[in-house]
Amino acid sequence: MSEVKITVGGRLALTVRQALDRYRDYHAINSMEGMHSIIRRAELEPDGLVDGRTPVYLARKLDALMESRPGKGNRR
Repeated sequence: MSEVKITVGGRLALTVRQALDRYRDYHAINSMEGMHSIIRRAELEPDGLVDGRTPVYLARKLDALMESRPGKGNRR
């Protein structure tokens, strides 16, 4: 299957599904709801819409968001 790349102003943008696929393993996010929650809590506004309703976010913004997320800490 071909990889689909979305750009906004020539810069890579991701749907929530693509973001989940990108960060799933490294950041231990395992659901669409989890990815939506991270974006919502960060109050990240979409950089565009695909098909008039599917939000896309610039990959560089998502990368910065994911890098700035605090760790889970020492859970008991």
